[in-house]
Amino acid sequence: MFQSCHLKETKTKILLAIVAVTGECVYLGCSNNACKAINSLVEFNYCHDTTTDGTGSGASGFQIKTGSHSNIVRHNVCYNIPGVCVLVYDDYDLGINLIEGNVAVNIASDNGIQVTAGAIVRNNIVIGWGSCKFLRIDNNRSDTRMKRSNFFRIVVSAGISVSTNSAMTKPRNVVVEHNTLYDSRSGRECLRLTQVAANEGWAVSNNALYCPSGTAVVNANGDFSSRFC
Repeated sequence: MFQSCHLKETKTKILLAIVAVTGECVYLGCSNNACKAINSLVEFNYCHDTTTDGTGSGASGFQIKTGSHSNIVRHNVCYNIPGVCVLVYDDYDLGINLIEGNVAVNIASDNGIQVTAGAIVRNNIVIGWGSCKFLRIDNNRSDTRMKRSNFFRIVVSAGISVSTNSAMTKPRNVVVEHNTLYDSRSGRECLRLTQVAANEGWAVSNNALYCPSGTAVVNANGDFSSRFC
């Protein structure tokens, strides 16, 4: 267990990897809940130009793994990276993770911000995302809580994406508010909601969404009544 850690004012750049690497700038916790990061703070860090040689398989900026909870990721910047700027997995209902005031620019082939469950996402700015979305909210929690997530099953260009798949429970306990998203390229979706249930602790409000060559909001098989303003 990693508790009450503070990562501040670092700068990470990965231009050439000698061997294949995942390419994350910061990685907290462990896959499949093998260890946890709790009550930790990641702030004022700069992640840019990672694994531009193509060896990075994930290359996310700031990643908090399954079961980690009650963490804050704020005021960080991602520029010109291939993977998700801020990637937060399922907290297993142990404590909300806060993602606030981050800036992501030119996320080459993935989402700007991606969360699973138990998160507040607010006051973030994303300009230009890749083959998926700005914020994908997807659930990597199985009945046994040990099944590995497949975040990349759905490939849709969107700014904020809230989604799941048949093998996982529905996303839950997420607030998305006061974010600003812009991508002028064709086919981009600013906000995508997939299988979102109104009684699962959801709220989306006061976001600025500008995708002039795409779609601002897509609701795919979800019920977001009374929680969208």
